Amino acid sequence: MNIQMLRSKFLLTLLLLAVSFGANAETIKILAIGNSFSEDAVENYLYEIGKADDVTLIIGNMYIGGCNLETHWNNANDNKASYEYRKIVDGTKTNTKDTKLETAIADEDWDYISFQQASPNSGQYNTYFPYLTNLLAYVKTKATNPNVKYAFHSTWAYQQNSTHSGFANYGKDQMTMYNAIVDASNRAATEVGISIVIPSGTAIQNARTSFVGDNLCRDGYHLDTNIGRFIAACTWYEKLTGKNILDNTYVLASLSDKSLEVAHKSAHSAVQTPLSVTDIDVEMEEAKGDFNAWNLTTTGHNGLNVGKLEFTEKNMTLETWLYIDDKGGLNKTGVNIISNRHNGNQGFSVNLRNNSATSNEDLAFVFKNTKNDGTYDQAYTLFLPREEFSDKWGHLAFVISSTDKKAYAYVNGEVYDVIEDFFTDWVGNRITDELWVGRWYKDSPIFYGKMADFRVWNVARSDEEIADNYNQRLKGTEEGLYVYYNFDNFDQIVMNVANPGTNNGSLLPAATWRDVHSSEVLSARPTNLQVANDVFSWDGDADSFEVEIVEKESGDIVKTDVATENSYSLTGLTLDEKKEYEMKVRAKTTLFYSDWALTLFNDKQSGIANSTIDKLNIYSEAGSLIVNSDSERLLNVYAVDGRLVQSVNLKAGKTIIEGLQKGFYLVDNQKIILK
Repeated sequence: MNIQMLRSKFLLTLLLLAVSFGANAETIKILAIGNSFSEDAVENYLYEIGKADDVTLIIGNMYIGGCNLETHWNNANDNKASYEYRKIVDGTKTNTKDTKLETAIADEDWDYISFQQASPNSGQYNTYFPYLTNLLAYVKTKATNPNVKYAFHSTWAYQQNSTHSGFANYGKDQMTMYNAIVDASNRAATEVGISIVIPSGTAIQNARTSFVGDNLCRDGYHLDTNIGRFIAACTWYEKLTGKNILDNTYVLASLSDKSLEVAHKSAHSAVQTPLSVTDIDVEMEEAKGDFNAWNLTTTGHNGLNVGKLEFTEKNMTLETWLYIDDKGGLNKTGVNIISNRHNGNQGFSVNLRNNSATSNEDLAFVFKNTKNDGTYDQAYTLFLPREEFSDKWGHLAFVISSTDKKAYAYVNGEVYDVIEDFFTDWVGNRITDELWVGRWYKDSPIFYGKMADFRVWNVARSDEEIADNYNQRLKGTEEGLYVYYNFDNFDQIVMNVANPGTNNGSLLPAATWRDVHSSEVLSARPTNLQVANDVFSWDGDADSFEVEIVEKESGDIVKTDVATENSYSLTGLTLDEKKEYEMKVRAKTTLFYSDWALTLFNDKQSGIANSTIDKLNIYSEAGSLIVNSDSERLLNVYAVDGRLVQSVNLKAGKTIIEGLQKGFYLVDNQKIILK
């Protein structure tokens, strides 16, 4: 065979392969007639999700912020050029302003055209008509694809702390709003003959049951630009394509593997069960309850952007655990560790600078006063010894009390230095500039070290309050707590536990954050709590353990003590057999306390009611626990962290325990996995 024939045969093979690949590729065209909630759902990540499955999506969004069905219908009826026509083709977005509905509808042979109600009215059925009926009829006269399908976007309830005025329509209650949206959107779709309802709202509500919690909105109602928008896009994709999102390979770089799993499961469960909330259980969340640290010792990180601190109170407390990496020798003079003092005359900063009193480069807290007329007054600095944080953990706290015109610096819970009078009122934190942690701004020196339990308060904490709480995690609901990062969720977006949805931190660079940021556990909460034969025991490694025994109903502490082993004797302790008690334990490793772990107990119970009987025959089958017993007795089922999950009165013979989620359980001192 000559070279020309070989070349021809090769080109023919390439052509056949191209035809084959083209035949396997799928193109779907989607047009949303919506508002900012459709922007959240379809303009971000949806195209990329499809691309990972070799599905080409052409996406259009007819956008007017806050637009309701009545306005959409009036625009159609009056042929108004009132829309931004946002279109995504080959992953590139274009925006054509002053566009008419009929123009966008005729622009493509759309496979799907969707509608939605404005969020304040989304759960009010009476606001849908006659506008949805009229709008659907109009669109049908303009659509160019005879096989087009119509869909309705069922949107999400607001975050529970949302300040949106429309939240009052639902008594400012998230579940009331969610249920109203599900009811109204599905009834309205049925009424007009739309068979496809996209359950984004259910997907978001599902995710709120996970460790992510109520942290899916960026302002109380629009979705967070990472996991929130990603969940909505996943829901649209599975609902419209029929492809299982759990099998999709697109990875959003800003999400950890655990958060990605939450997003996929939330969307998939919503499509499968759209009318009710599904609890999303992601395994391997043992880190929750630990004292966790953020490691920023790798070259290439750009720190954490906290956003603007918008509180206007003139008192403030800043706290964090700090570890300065001096072995690496990378920390430069003047590096700002924490700062929003961008214009020099307002705000505050923590940095490394020369301390003239010691001739050392120490840790400085700097704040500057301005007079009431805004003119420059004076800079104030409190120094802490660098040696307290150099290659070891130390806790710092800085307090500004404009009430007393004093400022305080603390190391490991104790007062170290005080400014007795800074003359005029401190103007306050700089509300117009963002707070940065780990670096100051572009091209500024980067801080190398570690941080844990980062807190900003809009109150001046007292000596006692700092001493009592500096080495233990907070609940996040403490009065005056404005920003709190405990690093339980270590994603590119770090959740603000104190005020969910506001000041969520952003680890930078966003695209490669995994390469230069990491976390570690400083003290882990004990697990596998058990009470048997007058001994309270648990698993876990620590320098010591604090034990508390609390009468559950009254909350009275019956006993508090410290154990150096993984057990505590209850011998000689008098408990009322008619009452229930919480057996609590927390780990202390070096300086750090973990969260409390607890199990319930009364002196009649210890795993099984009669602890002298031989072990029961226990196993899992078809998603249930199967227990074989030779007599009637009480059996307690515990989670691996020691929580009492269920008490079951066993009968003689076989008992089937249903309704448990998948995971590990402790039953009769045995570890059972439920698949």
